[in-house]
Amino acid sequence: MTTATSSSITPTPPPPQRGGGVTSKYDAFKVPWPEINAALGLSALLLDTLQRKRNSGITFQTHEIMPLGIATKIGVKPSSSTSSSSSNNNNTKKQEKIIWYNLFYSEDSYSAFQFFTKRNFNVALQGLLKCLQDASDVALRNDKTLSMPHEITCTSRGEMVIGGLPISYYG
Repeated sequence: MTTATSSSITPTPPPPQRGGGVTSKYDAFKVPWPEINAALGLSALLLDTLQRKRNSGITFQTHEIMPLGIATKIGVKPSSSTSSSSSNNNNTKKQEKIIWYNLFYSEDSYSAFQFFTKRNFNVALQGLLKCLQDASDVALRNDKTLSMPHEITCTSRGEMVIGGLPISYYG
């Protein structure tokens, strides 16, 4: 089928083909998980490097980053209210440990024995965003000419939101 215009005749493109594993118009833009994991790992490495830089002033209040490339982990620090004991005796205090979550995901790694893979990934992703928020707060305090392109906030459910969009994987 062709369409006539005043200057030339151009062919009309055929309708998109269905099938072949294409389930939506966004499937052509799917990014493989190894690339997503690498990008998240590099982001975590950058934040960790900035935090470790002397005199940066950046401290992550609630999380810790363990940059390991595509296998990066985010740790949730025990809250100060749960780590304090009513007794003043140091021997009776529980030594609370950081709980680590994987900041990487693979659809191939999902099995019947890993019920909370997406949940754990989302906890780590939310932790990375909280660290980004902590770092951006310090940068904004130190340089009044800076502004973030999108606001990072936390909802009443504890979910991190960037520019009004919730950041979680529901795949």
